[in-house]
Amino acid sequence: MTAIEALVDHVNHIIRHFECDGLHTNHYVANLAAVHVAAQLFPALSGMDRIERDVRHRLEDEIRRQVEETGVDYEFSLHYHRLVTELFAYPLFLNEAMGRHDFSAQYRERVDKMIRVLEAAVNRAGTLPQIGDNDSEIMWCIALDAVPPRNIGPFLLASRRLLASPASSVQEALMIMTGMCNVTAEADWAQGRENGEWIIYTSPGWAFRRFGPFDLAFICGGIGTKGYGVHDHVHPNEVLVSAQGVEFIVDGGTGFYTRDMALRNRLRSAVGHSTADLGFDSAIPDGQLSGLWRMKQTWKARLESRGDVLAGTCRCGCGRHDREVAPAGDRLRVLDRVSGAPAAALRWMFHPDVRVVALGGGAWSLKRDGVCLRLSVAGAESRLDEAVYSDFFSQIGRTRCLVIPAGPGTITTELESV
Repeated sequence: MTAIEALVDHVNHIIRHFECDGLHTNHYVANLAAVHVAAQLFPALSGMDRIERDVRHRLEDEIRRQVEETGVDYEFSLHYHRLVTELFAYPLFLNEAMGRHDFSAQYRERVDKMIRVLEAAVNRAGTLPQIGDNDSEIMWCIALDAVPPRNIGPFLLASRRLLASPASSVQEALMIMTGMCNVTAEADWAQGRENGEWIIYTSPGWAFRRFGPFDLAFICGGIGTKGYGVHDHVHPNEVLVSAQGVEFIVDGGTGFYTRDMALRNRLRSAVGHSTADLGFDSAIPDGQLSGLWRMKQTWKARLESRGDVLAGTCRCGCGRHDREVAPAGDRLRVLDRVSGAPAAALRWMFHPDVRVVALGGGAWSLKRDGVCLRLSVAGAESRLDEAVYSDFFSQIGRTRCLVIPAGPGTITTELESV
């Protein structure tokens, strides 16, 4: 069998085994993207014209099915959103580089909105926070393997370049799509967003903001994939914080899917996140392999903008967690009130590279990569503990977290640059 015959055989194999039975996810989009790229690159092969038309129409259908009008992928995982953005975008970019404009204007607009979600979410160094599962997959942008974990700057630069002006040839498009020409490029992701308002995506309950030295992510919503929660986590009212482009307060990450079910479930439970655990135990199925990609929403959560303050409310059983996040001059202030859940605790998960030193009186010194912050807790005692942390898929390590028992009254956490 020649290489060309093998390619045609593989394309037909994928078509015969499209992963579109039941729930449609990123798997099916990956099937379509791969086949469409092959059909465009080898149009003279038997049947490729017909395959290209059929698969392009399927891609048009799926971007309407899986991506909301705001540009958010319906699995509600930020890193799967990045992957699906690449899967939808690169067939479009290749098509335009060939001098064709077969995709609809609505498709192109939806791709643009997906990229805007990522631009809102990254910190000013280009690092994408972990919200939901992160399996570190890429389609073509191999530069993501050449930069620090979760830095998606090369992908954003390549995408913006090809959206602004189609490549002049297939070869140029493929080179840009690898992202390698952007590995050492510097971009100001905070441009035009300094001291801006919250950018809120209501359906997943995502909100992003930059002010002063801080890049913020606030998550308070339901679960994705039509309520199945395939790649979602139990993280209502989670707050993630970077300062000067350096991550300080983080999400615990994903780890892996099947190697250790207990660890997988711990990382996607509330104790693996920078929020309060109201007792969401029944949200995650135990002991079944299929349960590793299932979740039950046992809580109600919503975000509410109150001028400069963004407030999240989460209710689970008799428990309730109210969290308010707002700038206070050049400081970040977070107010927490927990009721009806006597055993609940708040957690602030620190990136493993953060050096944490107790200063006394509820104050802590946080240092990383030359950036120094002071974290102060009022209204409750705080103690340092260890936690599992995963910076990228299949990597498991340890980090430290601040644990604060959630008693009656308001707990105030302030962060300031020093």
